[in-house]
Amino acid sequence: MLDKCIEKGPLTIRSASDLYLYDNTLKAIKVKGSVVKEWVEMSAGAFNTIDENSTAPQSLLNSAFAVYNFDVIDGIRYTIDVTKAAKYNPNGTVNNASSSRVKQITYNGKPLDLDQDFIVVTNNYRASGGGNFPGVKGSEMILDSQDENRQVLMDYISEVGTIDPSADGNWSLAPIWSNVNLTFTSSPDAAKVLPANMTDTGEKDIKGFGIYNLKLPVEVHLIGINDFHGQLDTVSTVSNKPAGTAAILATYLKEARAKHDNSLLFHNGDSVGASAPVSSLERDEPTIEWMNNMKFDVGSLGNHEFDQGVAALMTQLDGGVDPKDSNVTHAGTNFAYVNANAISIATGEPIIAPYVIKEVGGVKIGFIGLVTKSTPSKVSPAGTAGVRFLTPDEEVIAVEKYAKELQDQGVETIIVLAHDPASTKADVTTGEAADLAKALPADSPVDVIVAGDNHALANGVVNGKLIVQAYSYGTAFEDIKLLIDPLTGDVTSKSAVVTTTFQEGVTPDADTVALVNKYLEMHPELTNPVGTTDGTITRTDAYNNESALGNLIADAMLTADFGDGKGAADFAFMNPGGIRADLPKGNVTFGDLAKIQPFGNTLVKLTLTGAQIKTLLQQQWNVTSSGTADTKTLQISGLKYTANMYLPVAERLASLTLADGTPINPSQNYTAVVNNFMAAGGDNYKVLTEASASLAGPIDLDVFYAYIVKKFNYGAITAGIEGRINNNRVLQPTSTPSGNPGGIVTPTPTPTASATAAPSATPAPTATPAPTGDPVPSFNDLGKVAWAKEAIDSLTAKGIIKGFNDNDFAPLKNVTRAEFVTMLVRAMNLTDSGAASAFSDVKSNVWYTDSIAIAVKAGFVKGSGNGKFEPGREITREEMAIMVANALKGQLQPIDNSAALIKFADKANIAPYALEAVAQLTNMGIVSGVEAAKFAPKGIANRAQAAVIIYRTLQQVS
Repeated sequence: MLDKCIEKGPLTIRSASDLYLYDNTLKAIKVKGSVVKEWVEMSAGAFNTIDENSTAPQSLLNSAFAVYNFDVIDGIRYTIDVTKAAKYNPNGTVNNASSSRVKQITYNGKPLDLDQDFIVVTNNYRASGGGNFPGVKGSEMILDSQDENRQVLMDYISEVGTIDPSADGNWSLAPIWSNVNLTFTSSPDAAKVLPANMTDTGEKDIKGFGIYNLKLPVEVHLIGINDFHGQLDTVSTVSNKPAGTAAILATYLKEARAKHDNSLLFHNGDSVGASAPVSSLERDEPTIEWMNNMKFDVGSLGNHEFDQGVAALMTQLDGGVDPKDSNVTHAGTNFAYVNANAISIATGEPIIAPYVIKEVGGVKIGFIGLVTKSTPSKVSPAGTAGVRFLTPDEEVIAVEKYAKELQDQGVETIIVLAHDPASTKADVTTGEAADLAKALPADSPVDVIVAGDNHALANGVVNGKLIVQAYSYGTAFEDIKLLIDPLTGDVTSKSAVVTTTFQEGVTPDADTVALVNKYLEMHPELTNPVGTTDGTITRTDAYNNESALGNLIADAMLTADFGDGKGAADFAFMNPGGIRADLPKGNVTFGDLAKIQPFGNTLVKLTLTGAQIKTLLQQQWNVTSSGTADTKTLQISGLKYTANMYLPVAERLASLTLADGTPINPSQNYTAVVNNFMAAGGDNYKVLTEASASLAGPIDLDVFYAYIVKKFNYGAITAGIEGRINNNRVLQPTSTPSGNPGGIVTPTPTPTASATAAPSATPAPTATPAPTGDPVPSFNDLGKVAWAKEAIDSLTAKGIIKGFNDNDFAPLKNVTRAEFVTMLVRAMNLTDSGAASAFSDVKSNVWYTDSIAIAVKAGFVKGSGNGKFEPGREITREEMAIMVANALKGQLQPIDNSAALIKFADKANIAPYALEAVAQLTNMGIVSGVEAAKFAPKGIANRAQAAVIIYRTLQQVS
């Protein structure tokens, strides 16, 4: 037994002695499964027999049982029912031959075979018969070592280095379905580390041990996936290792369920849609059949379930002839689907059941379904015809309503399957699912929100709700562990583990292999090569720039025959979200092409004016209501353009021409090929709905396949970046002034934590640099930012900021992290730190090198994680606030953050680590909101805004 706690920190030889008190030596013996069973039956005598009908305190531990005779055997799983009489007395004699406390004993997920031989590693005391364990004495000795168990433990600790042990739950006490009062004794120090189902009575026994209460919860595991997208035979790469396919995923899921007595299997939307061809060619019936075979318990709707319309969705769920392909008859699902926020316009009610109740381990669990509120913009309008999606506020009301209905039916464990995006980075969870958690009351009965849609990792707690997401495509699954009070039904503990489905060492599930092969044999075309590639034709950065694969697809679209006798269209446009995979290196099959364009979209030829073409390109640069850029750069054929990305959207296009350089005439009619999703206004390309003429044509995949075969004749497939799209990220100055970057990279997603740490000692700001004496330029482009002119002129005169030339300041150009840091360092008049940069992406001897080193040393800013600073990433408004607040740390006073932020309608969007900074600067008048009383924390800051904030900061300092 332990005589003390092992504190956090370095481990010593004495620590190992504390963990293992005796000088036993290592042994291994061979025994039958029947002996293993009786071994743990003997150990189960460590507990008293508990009277289920008594409410008086009952001591759990049998004081007559020697603690060193309580053995736990790793490698098997079992529960101990302490309401049954012990089979053995403490001395090994039989107490009750007909009794058995050990229940549900399994090995490798299957019932323990009592005739199977097992090797059990133990110590010399037990192997020689010590403790009188039945059947152990006289067993065949397999390993007769003289190594002390204590030394083995020390060697293990030395090899591992840092240990963080946790109970793996291979044994547990079975729940007691009555209100018993269980007590047990342990060290008084145990009070510091009690789990949720234990409490300290505050009393001690005569030996000085603390007395504690124990509740025996029901342990339930919710095993789930999200965004599977019918990837039945798709091998993904995770950490440079193969992962996924349905057969591998099935093995993991079955093994996970087998480990736990009480489990439910769920999926959280987008199980179908954008699927691999082996599924999509049969209208996703193969994926639904697989889920039925896997015995899923519950599922929710994702946006892709709406891809082919509500009628098709209902047929997949309920069975019947598919309305899109009469050759496919759906069997329907054998498990419940739930959704509470997709509302029938005709009835005003959810289109399917809003929730379902499942009972497992004697407890009831309620599942409420939600789908992302962005569904209408992600799906063709025809796909959501007749459906209204609740607003965020309505969604919260609906969840609370249905949670109350569940409680009225005796359900206290409530899970929301919300196909809403969420991500956890640096222990901070953000996204729509996190917003939902924040919007729900802190005492809401909702325990867990499962996220989806953005194919990310989420595993964190927000406002008391556990939020979990497990990537996508079957490359991972989540195991949500719940401890539930069997009397009240309340969750007493919740946690989750997300496991990657690496293929190495895993045997594919035979039933799934057979199912997938059955459908592959129905479509031999999926495995026939149509050409080869060198692996460079990818969709890399297609959301922001021209890509090789985007060019190839757009070129193919341009060749589509619409049967109108008018030849090829003038232009083709492909939305980046519709390009779902890359062309693989080596042989390319029809199946590979189908993975790239899996939707089965129809191509549409539209008649548009040159002015509408310009509007279409402007609509690809969308901005969300929170001010965050939502760019979806169209992949194009038949034209080219140059865009000055630092200018407002309306002024961004600098040139727009045909491929041969002929300017596009705003008043002239042109024909353009798009897919039916875009033609209906999907992805914000709303101008396409205003076309003067529209003609439906062939399926996009058919056109893509025919183009590849005809152009490359089953040989090498080639495509590249040709300069069709030229995005200027920075206004090129006539002469590069000091401190101005030579280029700016495309913005990447804002990190969840950046520049958050307070400096250990913030230097007091000193006077700003005196004017240089050079003539102060008069900028001609400040007309639209008159509110910033005073700040810009003042900082320019002080040499803190500069224009791009004598006439242009480019006030609306976005600011990078490196640029803002440089402005702040100049404003604070800080000098060279003499410290080299520790960031892998900060080059030496460039314009921002010293500024970043100075700012880091001063505590203004930190890196963005993984040893990087991201100097070229455009800075968000909340990041800018954090840096300034860190610079003013010595002047900040305690304030009421909520009161300071009350004027911002979007205050819930401010990252938790930025709340204090934004509140402080708002209170000091340094930052203010944007239009509609919003702060737009994730919005990108421009040069004019940065100048005003630096100017106000200097006023505060002075």
